[in-house]
Amino acid sequence: MRTHKTFLQILIELSLIIVGVLAALGVENWRGSIAEHKTGRECILNLKEALQIDTALIRAEIKLDFDKGHAASKMLEMMESGIAASPEEFENIIVNIIRVVNPTSMSAVYEDLKFTGNLKLIRNRDLKQSIISYYATVELLREQISSISVESDFIDLIDYEELIYRKPFSREVILSNLRKNEGAKRNLRQLQRSMHYHSNAMIYTMLPNCLELLDKINKELESE
Repeated sequence: MRTHKTFLQILIELSLIIVGVLAALGVENWRGSIAEHKTGRECILNLKEALQIDTALIRAEIKLDFDKGHAASKMLEMMESGIAASPEEFENIIVNIIRVVNPTSMSAVYEDLKFTGNLKLIRNRDLKQSIISYYATVELLREQISSISVESDFIDLIDYEELIYRKPFSREVILSNLRKNEGAKRNLRQLQRSMHYHSNAMIYTMLPNCLELLDKINKELESE
């Protein structure tokens, strides 16, 4: 009887230990879940802020595309018709043509989520897929637009002293040289097409995708 009682006591004590361990693990898992939820929400908030900045950057990029394409058209028009332009207007045309196109995006937050593995903390699968899709489109557009540039044929028409603003741009000389240089004219026509394509991509793809993703993020935050 004493042996049976001792065995029963051991069994009870062992059961209490197991229950205690399981309870501790449950509490720890609960704390971990709360921490993951908090971190996941912070990630979404950071993405929201990045996308809000993206909308401003995209709108600025659209304006730059328009200005650059319009400047190329204006330069060709001046070459063909000889229409007049003030020194300030001509300088603005040159500056817009040679300005580098470099699509910008606040992708650092997304890259950090991928690097740290925190992307998995966003539990809404549709939202997560939309985030991945958006930044994949951003990267694709960057690769495509990186090939857009004003080639040396047109740049060579401009004197170095003019490029560094040590002397005014010579409208007569530049237009005269442009009329004789088929490569430079081809550069400007290519720039027209490229800017049209790029602006359409920003207007009809990037901006809507960004706003749509922002809307999904806002709904996700409101639902929590």
